[in-house]
Amino acid sequence: MDLCCERIAGRPGIAMDNEIDALLEDWYDWQQSYRPKLGFGRADSACRGYQSGRRESVDLAEIADERVRRLTCETIDACVSQLDLTARIAIQVEMRNRFSEARVWSSNRIPVGQDEAYKRAKGMLEPILIDCRLIDGPCKYDKVVL
Repeated sequence: MDLCCERIAGRPGIAMDNEIDALLEDWYDWQQSYRPKLGFGRADSACRGYQSGRRESVDLAEIADERVRRLTCETIDACVSQLDLTARIAIQVEMRNRFSEARVWSSNRIPVGQDEAYKRAKGMLEPILIDCRLIDGPCKYDKVVL
């Protein structure tokens, strides 16, 4: 049996569960890298868009990968925004605990345990991510493979 086909009572299988976790970790890392620009710019407004030797100094594949990551994370951000407040808090608390490498963060706004709330949030997020084509849907058993 394929890992992507392991679905028990509507819960995500092992592979899909790990895929959702990986997407959320990447999204959280991207979200935490945002820093507002305060104060004046470092360049004259006439020269602000100029970047010397960008094509020579940075590989074009890295630029493409950066754009793909940004677009993917923006899509995940929109998907997470569709969840209710408790689910969003559960995801934020779980990601904060993972990135701090300790289980020290919690929230009084989560009525059940953190693990149960995070599993519920991932269950709510799964169909939204499938609709946005960020993860593959469940395997279909009705297809005959020869």
